[in-house]
Formats: sequence, C-alpha cells, structure tokens
Amino acid sequence: MTIVAIFGAGAGGAAAAVELIAAGHEVWLWSRSPDTLAPFEEAGGIAFDGLLGDGLATPQLITTDLGAAAAAAEVLMVCVPTQGHRDVARLLAQAGACGVPLVLNPGHTGGALEVAQTFRDAGVSPPPIAEFSTLTYVARKNDPARVTVSGRAERVWVAALPGGAVALDAARALYPAARPRGDVLASGLANVNLVLHPPGAVLGAAWVEATGDDFLFYAEGVTPGVARVMQQLDDERLKVARAFGHELEPLAQEMAANGTADRAAAAAGDLPGRSTGRG
Repeated sequence: MTIVAIFGAGAGGAAAAVELIAAGHEVWLWSRSPDTLAPFEEAGGIAFDGLLGDGLATPQLITTDLGAAAAAAEVLMVCVPTQGHRDVARLLAQAGACGVPLVLNPGHTGGALEVAQTFRDAGVSPPPIAEFSTLTYVARKNDPARVTVSGRAERVWVAALPGGAVALDAARALYPAARPRGDVLASGLANVNLVLHPPGAVLGAAWVEATGDDFLFYAEGVTPGVARVMQQLDDERLKVARAFGHELEPLAQEMAANGTADRAAAAAGDLPGRSTGRG
C-alpha cells in the first residue's frame, strides 16, 4: 500500500482516486474548491461508473488543506489541467513539499519543467518529478458527485527529470501500464493533444461562434481538411522527436494505445475524421 495525495478533484483526479483505492492504496484527495469537494463529502466518497466498474470509492480524507494532504503522502500526484500546474506547484512549494516524489498525471508538454521552475522561483529545491505524457483516463464528471470513466490507458509514457528516478519508480508502481522514456522531451512530444486539439479549435473558430459551441468537436469538427492539417502537424512532431533521438508513434497509434481511439482505425492509419469527417 502507498499513501497517495491527489491534487485535483476533477474528472482526472476523481478517476485516479477510484482506481488507486481499488488497487489497495490510501488516497488523500485535495482541491482548492470547497464546492468541488462538497458533493463527494455529502456522498461519503466518489461515486463512479464505467470502465472501472460501479460503486463508491472512499478516500482516507477529502480536504482543502493542501499542507495536510502533502504531509501525509508518500507520493504526490497532481491531476489538474496543465494551466493549473504552476498554481499547485506554488502551493506545494509554500507547504515545503520538496522531498516527496511528485507525479504529474498528466504532464502533457513541458509540465515537469514548469513545475520544477516554479519550485525554484519560490526558493525551494524541486522534489523528484516524473510526468505522464497524457492523462491515464478518459473520464467525465456529468454529475458533481460522480465520475464516469469510459477509457483507461493501456500504455502511457512516463519520464522523469534528472534526479527523479524515485518519482519514475513510483509512477510505474502505481500504473503498470506506464512505459519509461529517456527524458521529458520524449514524454512531452508523445502528448498527442498538441497535434489533436489546435487544428480543430483554430480552423473551427467560425463554427464555434456560429453554433455557440453546440457541436461535437471530434465527430463533426474534424473534417477531412482539418485531419490533413493534423497529419502535417503530426509529421512535424515526429521529425522534431527524431532530431533529438526519439522514435515516437504516429498520432492514430498513440491514441489507440492510450485508450482514446479505435484500434482498427489506428491500424489503418486513420486520424480522427481523416477519411469521413467523423471522429
């Protein structure tokens, strides 16, 4: 059993809490928002359904006290969108959480670097840091007290900053599907969201405005033209990685491995919507 403090109680953090509790770990769940935690507290835990089964997962503690959660933990796991990394890192630095392995789930692109720099900016030595290339789940909170998990990574890349071997080991112990990469440049470039999301958002700006966001981003927004731009970006991503000595998988295969794409479509080399405009 490992004592894991999860920072972030959105869909990703809730899904992580559910799976890690089921695996026999002790979980402390933190969010800065009392409103986010209140439905879980009222329910006596995190209701869940989907790929992880159905039930109620009970963290050891649900709290807005970051210092208490950090002090109890053997592993710190940050499960917030990347725009929240700096704020959580700053709070952890202020709490003096510098010796406990820290895992970013997800790290996405540059997450570990930003978190380490945030600790340094606060005058605190960074802890050992490892990052996953993407979130280990496909999950939604359609209800404030419940998380629905529709996907789980069959394989996700993980890498550590120099001196972060203990964090890398912790990440792999918690997630057997994690496969190590040599450095965070490789894990960062393995984040397919940097190829998948911008083309649809930028090229679909008129559609976003015209529909008031009322359309399916992948199924309707990824037209053949958008998919061609994705393909070009993906080719560039692979070339950049190769220039630094890393061989990465193309977008479709990477998505299939991390649970966000159909394996048959990936085997055919299809990007989302590439042939039909449907996701």
